[in-house]
Amino acid sequence: MGLQDQCEELYKTSNLYEVIGVTKDASEAEVWQTKADQDRNREDYWRTMFPKITLQDMLNFEKSYKNCEDEKHDLMQVYVEHKGDMDRIMENVLCATLEDETRIRAILKSAICSKVLQAHKAFTNETAKKKISCHCEKKKALINNFVDDLEAKYCKKRASSSSGRKGKK
Repeated sequence: MGLQDQCEELYKTSNLYEVIGVTKDASEAEVWQTKADQDRNREDYWRTMFPKITLQDMLNFEKSYKNCEDEKHDLMQVYVEHKGDMDRIMENVLCATLEDETRIRAILKSAICSKVLQAHKAFTNETAKKKISCHCEKKKALINNFVDDLEAKYCKKRASSSSGRKGKK
């Protein structure tokens, strides 16, 4: 099926000028203006269906998600998927931060004690040294990323040899 056949089927005309809504003697500028208008109309329609998500929307979602049944279900699913590896669990749970780890660990321990979840060695035998080491590395990475973001936003480019710390890759 050719283009004109498709236009006939979809728009009930094989005239390409009619399809895009211009006359045959339209200038290139008029064609581009028509396209811009159509794009704007599509975006307006899209926004009526899917409004822009604001920071406040995300914060409201986080507040409603944490400690709800959906979060508990997701935690257990991710726990099973990653066989109790707390690092992977924290990386894959919505809205999880380092501050949530103790709370998340308690939820999972409760599910294990009540036999809802099977105990995995990666979770039950995680050493205190690994927990502390992981927390230090994660915090260091978060701080480095935060500083890099601030530098990228507010500072001039710095020479790569002048910094003793590695930036984002």
